[in-house]
Amino acid sequence: MSTRKLFATLIGINNYMSNALRGCVKDVLEIDALLREICAQQQSPLEYTPLYLLAPNQADEERISKLPVPIQYEAPTFAHITQKAFSHLKQAQPGDICVLFYSGHGSQIKAPAEFSHLKSDGQNETLVCVDSRDPASQSRDLIDKELAYLIWDALEGKDVHCLVIMDCCHSGNNMRAIATEDEELRYRMEAPSAVQAPLDQYLGFNDPRNFYEPKNGKASIKIARYVQLSSAQDFEKAAETRAGGLFTSRLIPFLRAGGTARSYRSIIQNLAVTVTGRYAQQHPVISATRKEDEDLQFLGADLIPYQASYEVRYDFSKENWILHGGAMHGITPSTGGADTLVKIMGVDQTIKITQTGATTSVLDKAGMAAFDNSREDYKAVIVQMAGARLNIGLAQSLQADAGMMAALQAAYEKAAPFYLDLDFHGQREVHDYLIRLTAEKAYLFTASDSDVPLFARTEDAAQFLGDAEQIGRWCSVAEMRNVDTTIKDTDFVFTLEIIEGEDLGAANADELPGTPIPLRPDEEIRLRYRHEKAPGFRLSVALADNATLTECFIGVLYLGSKYGIAEGLIDASASRLVKGGAPITLQFINPDTGKEQHTIPVNMDELYYTYGINEITDLLKIFVSTQPLQLSSFEQEELPLETPLTRGIGFAKKSVAVDNDVNWTIFTNHIRITGVSSNLTPSTPKKIAL
Repeated sequence: MSTRKLFATLIGINNYMSNALRGCVKDVLEIDALLREICAQQQSPLEYTPLYLLAPNQADEERISKLPVPIQYEAPTFAHITQKAFSHLKQAQPGDICVLFYSGHGSQIKAPAEFSHLKSDGQNETLVCVDSRDPASQSRDLIDKELAYLIWDALEGKDVHCLVIMDCCHSGNNMRAIATEDEELRYRMEAPSAVQAPLDQYLGFNDPRNFYEPKNGKASIKIARYVQLSSAQDFEKAAETRAGGLFTSRLIPFLRAGGTARSYRSIIQNLAVTVTGRYAQQHPVISATRKEDEDLQFLGADLIPYQASYEVRYDFSKENWILHGGAMHGITPSTGGADTLVKIMGVDQTIKITQTGATTSVLDKAGMAAFDNSREDYKAVIVQMAGARLNIGLAQSLQADAGMMAALQAAYEKAAPFYLDLDFHGQREVHDYLIRLTAEKAYLFTASDSDVPLFARTEDAAQFLGDAEQIGRWCSVAEMRNVDTTIKDTDFVFTLEIIEGEDLGAANADELPGTPIPLRPDEEIRLRYRHEKAPGFRLSVALADNATLTECFIGVLYLGSKYGIAEGLIDASASRLVKGGAPITLQFINPDTGKEQHTIPVNMDELYYTYGINEITDLLKIFVSTQPLQLSSFEQEELPLETPLTRGIGFAKKSVAVDNDVNWTIFTNHIRITGVSSNLTPSTPKKIAL
């Protein structure tokens, strides 16, 4: 039996002749790394077979030269995209997976009269190849109907799972943009093509299988079976930022944070919140030939969802196998009652973690005895985590529905969540959380003493558990600390200013007056809406003159009230704090201006007011370490809010060992935000109908 394969055609175009972009090749490298890791983590062999069509700039070329796995690429010309890109996918056999990823400019072209009945604006959408607008070339844009033909030609009649991802303008119906004065935010859109193509010049027009089906002066096309995730609707622009395409830069972290276990519909629903929140004129969309395919799991239900992996090396000086991940990555040590277990990728064997330090962990030596200690390519994923998990009971309404119970139990066994402990058999008398079932047969997650959901209800058991797991992870991060540190809070000077009653979206937000407030590490920050305007704060951290440390590294996690975790408030390249040097000030990318600012705005979702909540609490966790920090693995998007949150974390404090050469600690400042209405209190949430 032949090995199952994942065929990926990955197209990224930065180096256009005019209107060059900067994040498209980065987008490709990010999705490439994720797909490669997903394939490596499967128990049954899944061979990764990529094809790269790239137009890199100088910075991209340097990035490509440093990749751990060398890649070979060709130019994304019209000829290469229309021929090589799809002949690559055409190799797929039944049971294989195909991924087509495009990151670059999108545009439009006047549609032939035969398609006038399909589009009221008279335009077809296009992909702009690297040579499409080259006057010396005979090339043109690739038209959306031609793209549909090429996919159909490659996959028609095959039982292949196909995913198409488009990060470009006008991508919602094609089966990035002229640079603005704002260098922080630009759009992936080229001007409409001046080249007109009649229908008889469309790719596939002469295919004897009659793809375009012209009849009575009108044409319709055949569609292969695939799912498409698009960065924007067909009439919208798609933005790119310094981190890459806005859509892709949100998609990849979401998939890495558990999103590969979600359905395509759930993925787009979550991205719609975060992308549109950053750029209000861009709305990600999903389409599928068969509507039911929108509810398929990412890349198919038979794949093991992605998990973060860690390098494993033998340390000859310590005579131990070391996993390069520790407490600062959220890994807990094995205890007397439970083990933290890892699986070495490609090997059907689990190994216990015996000790956990700040950035590394020690693996059980006996379990690793058969491994080659000279190899440097071992990687491991966590398969079981010791420590406190959310104690969750099942309401009578759910237990009475055999079908919904069976779906939940099957999803739970497949996902094997780290942070959830569902009491399916009623063995515990007391539960901290409860899963209820609504009259519409949707799962609802609440505290056991409340009927107020902690996130929006859903009928999808896998999506529900993914959302609940995110709460468990949030709670785990909220309780992180190091009891063995020698770092003192008196080693630091926190300088806080609060800004209330001002327009924090203004370009001059950092020039707005602030009120200095004395603040110590772990003290609460109080903020209040004034004049119906959201508050904000500025915070800088410096080493005190009498600090025992001479230098350290600072990182920040912002834990929002809707269970999102954000990491980017300190630039990792400027995180070193030196005694007697300049302080480190938190920063924020203003979504309206695309510029960095030091004024951090905070806000309350207006839905809180609807249910009688006028006060919420966010958490600001400030990490301090004697070694550089990498906290991006903690990031997760916020959950959609249905009703007010009334949470009890319920975790015991964690006590973790530390590496001998790493000293670290965490300061946690609660940020209490009081909203507009003085008539509402946190203790009077309205109930909702189940």
